[in-house]
Amino acid sequence: MLQVNTSREPNKYGFQPEAVVEAARFVTDKCPALRLTGLMTIGAVEHSVDTRPNPDFLVLKELQSQVCEQLNLPSDALDLSMGMSSDFEHAIEMGSTEVRVGSLIFGSRVYKAVANNDSSGDEKEEQPK
Repeated sequence: MLQVNTSREPNKYGFQPEAVVEAARFVTDKCPALRLTGLMTIGAVEHSVDTRPNPDFLVLKELQSQVCEQLNLPSDALDLSMGMSSDFEHAIEMGSTEVRVGSLIFGSRVYKAVANNDSSGDEKEEQPK
């Protein structure tokens, strides 16, 4: 899968939306040991609950269409991985074929505080979104 930074947030990784078709073409043409199976995103948190339709899901769905069209693939050739515990139902409504729901199954994560000036090593529970 190609990860896409649909929200263009600087703290997230992935291809910028405008680079996805070319990246997909590169993988399919130049990387014979790889098989492009789909596109994935983790959208902006503020879109996950409050915004319908979710703009990040719309971007990924449009990119799926563009990649399939440009690479002469059937429209259902690429899976979409979008949606997490807080918005997976909406993601499925928008066409997601894979969702990540670990927090619903296992509960919130506990992170060690290692950011910037916090060297205490204290564990902090993830805040619900």
